Amino acid sequence: MGDLIREVSEISTARQTTLATYFKSLRKIAGDVKGFTTDGKYQAKPGGTKKWRERVERVKLDQLTSEALQKWKVRFLRRAGNDPAAARSAKTTYNSLVRNACAIFSKKLLPHLQVRLNLPDPLPLSTLDMEKRQSMRYRSKIDPKQVLADAQRDLREASGDDEENAS
Repeated sequence: MGDLIREVSEISTARQTTLATYFKSLRKIAGDVKGFTTDGKYQAKPGGTKKWRERVERVKLDQLTSEALQKWKVRFLRRAGNDPAAARSAKTTYNSLVRNACAIFSKKLLPHLQVRLNLPDPLPLSTLDMEKRQSMRYRSKIDPKQVLADAQRDLREASGDDEENAS
């Protein structure tokens, strides 16, 4: 996988920040598929991130099989449990990871990569389906008729209190 990342870095015209996002997504997926722990990954001073990246980049692309990726997908989505908000977030994150990692194998880059690297067939991630996006449209749970009725009641009560105090 490290060779793939180096080759894409050399031939892609995408911005470095965009490529970094693509590579981060591919590393995340590969690390999860292989069951690599993130112990030390976030320890910048002792070199934990560098060691984790090197370990993940040694993963061979043909190890990212359809079966292994499907199992990763199921585990990833099930971690959200029964919480609807967590499930929606997991689906969004899953889609983002897959979309970004798949961009490495774009139609624009693929012919160049096939000349330079021995890519597996099918390509990693090509068999994964995206999760259906849930609508993010705001749906109000406010009942305007009830709000108006409550406000009118409050005004009546308040004006009744004022009249009693004025007498």
